[in-house]
Amino acid sequence: MSTPERPKLVVSFDEDDATPPKAAPPPTPVAPPPALPTVGGNASGRAPAAGAPSAALLTAGGFSPGSVQGRSLIAATAGIVAGWAITEITGIAGGTATTQAGLNFKAGVWVGVLGLFFAVIYTGWEQIEARDGEGLLLRLRQAGPWGAGLGFVAGFLANVIFHALLIQAIKSNSHALLYVARGLGWAIFGLGMGATTAAVVRAREKLINGALGGVMGGAAGGLLFEYVGEHVHSETMSRLFGLVVIGAGNGLAIGLVETLRREAWLRVVGGGMAGKEFVLYEVETPVGSSPKCGITLIKDPAIAPFHFVIRADDGHGRRSITPYEGASVAINGTPVGHHVLRSGDTITVGATAIAYSERTI
Repeated sequence: MSTPERPKLVVSFDEDDATPPKAAPPPTPVAPPPALPTVGGNASGRAPAAGAPSAALLTAGGFSPGSVQGRSLIAATAGIVAGWAITEITGIAGGTATTQAGLNFKAGVWVGVLGLFFAVIYTGWEQIEARDGEGLLLRLRQAGPWGAGLGFVAGFLANVIFHALLIQAIKSNSHALLYVARGLGWAIFGLGMGATTAAVVRAREKLINGALGGVMGGAAGGLLFEYVGEHVHSETMSRLFGLVVIGAGNGLAIGLVETLRREAWLRVVGGGMAGKEFVLYEVETPVGSSPKCGITLIKDPAIAPFHFVIRADDGHGRRSITPYEGASVAINGTPVGHHVLRSGDTITVGATAIAYSERTI
């Protein structure tokens, strides 16, 4: 971390809130057979009250690598560390400039590279775990350009702000103002990282959750970044420790906000992906083994590329499930062609069992 006498590059923001390119349209779902009853007598489609207080949402299913919070934390940290490694190896993180405009530009380039790696690794974490090269390339095309481009803009702007506050800190001899400057710069970075999560899942709630979590995690991490910079004298290690704090803080905060604000979600309770959680954001969520699905299920050869779709049927939070043509789905052990979901239902496809949950509003 630089002293007040010398301006320093500052991470700012790794934005990726763009609409991804549309995937090829999935097969047409089977029309719901009118004579088929719903499972468990849920003819009205009205979800029963979950009966759990909001605070319990934080520990639903436990904090684990497969939970929303756990996956967000791990993926964000991995993405930021990968960006750090590349920028250190290539020399992008170091170097100097003779003008303030040059420093701002270098900050933009640095953050743009960080944004690229964060965007691809964070949004493609499932594909990395599954060693799915095709799916990871899709995430690269969807999220990479936004992470790099908007990261550059954010890095440039954040360094402008940081420099202005740095001058004020020097004039007023205010050490606290340095922390304010660093926290604000990293909050901008966190905003972009959070917005990145909506590059693949094109949903307003996903964008809001990511932005809120990113700002909170970035600001808190930025304060720690300044502290680390003052006590670690190696610039390379200072950047590593600082970026790890920022990445972990953002990932944890984004996952926490998503968990608190989610309305409906799936948790894999049986099969090769047991423990994984998926929040349902979109009006229509295709589920299958294809990386083009909104939720990708792997490690089960019986799951079709497009196996079933979950739709929000009305404005009251009710959702229904319909298998695609040629695919089979069972709800609570009973095969269905169409079913209005209720909290507690177990969806079985192949050897994979998935629990459906809703939050009481």
